Amino acid sequence: MLTEDQISDLKAKHGSVLLSINSEAGQIVFKRPSRGLWSEFTDSVSNDRASRAAAFRRVALACAVFPAPDLVAAIFEEFPGIPPQVCDELGKLIGLGKDFEVKKL
Repeated sequence: MLTEDQISDLKAKHGSVLLSINSEAGQIVFKRPSRGLWSEFTDSVSNDRASRAAAFRRVALACAVFPAPDLVAAIFEEFPGIPPQVCDELGKLIGLGKDFEVKKL
């Protein structure tokens, strides 16, 4: 588990909104995806169903800030179901699933 100092350092480097997952594979921390990265992701997922798994992995790796990228990649190799779940949660950080009211004017 990260210490408060490590969390503060990560927030200083990557922004105040971080997502942390803890599993048998260990702890992984992710930053919020940029608009460009998320647009690229949604385009690739909607245009080419065959490359969906690669798109989930690419976004999750791009947003991972702890531990080192090679360790995160190794975790994803062992647990390939993590990236799609992470992408669902990353989407929530940028507004997916927000409740709002829609009405005709």
